Amino acid sequence: MKPFKTRRRLAFVILVLGLWTFFEPLVTFSKPIYGRTQWSAWNIVSQLRDGRLLHLPDMLPDLFLNSVFLIPWSYLLMLLALLALCLPRPQKVLRAIGGIGGIISLENLWWAHFDFSMLFFKSVDMLEKGGIRYALAMYVYAAVLPAILCISINESLDS
Repeated sequence: MKPFKTRRRLAFVILVLGLWTFFEPLVTFSKPIYGRTQWSAWNIVSQLRDGRLLHLPDMLPDLFLNSVFLIPWSYLLMLLALLALCLPRPQKVLRAIGGIGGIISLENLWWAHFDFSMLFFKSVDMLEKGGIRYALAMYVYAAVLPAILCISINESLDS
């Protein structure tokens, strides 16, 4: 097995970039919601904490399948991947994290626009009218964990 030096550095940069997206807008709306049109994961978590966004009776049936609620799990996996980089041989751990996180992140990219519409508006009207768009950070966010999987598998990056 080749040393993991170059891949470790590349993974670190990608993970830091991914964690940075927590504070950058993931989604934009055509009309302001609670005074803002651009929403980051941080903004959403803040509003959920304050009880403004979560309509638990409406969301409960799909709570664990809802992609908006899977987003924090991807960020947790990014943090775990950063910790895994401290291990002497992190490849297997990063493969598992990248595989699981990649599925979650790509699922989020596919379905989150619908779930954001339901979370903010309790309907898909804004989605159908084109009032919801992903910001650049959403695409970066969705690419981070699949990239970690590719880095952990591709030994030629260390040569």
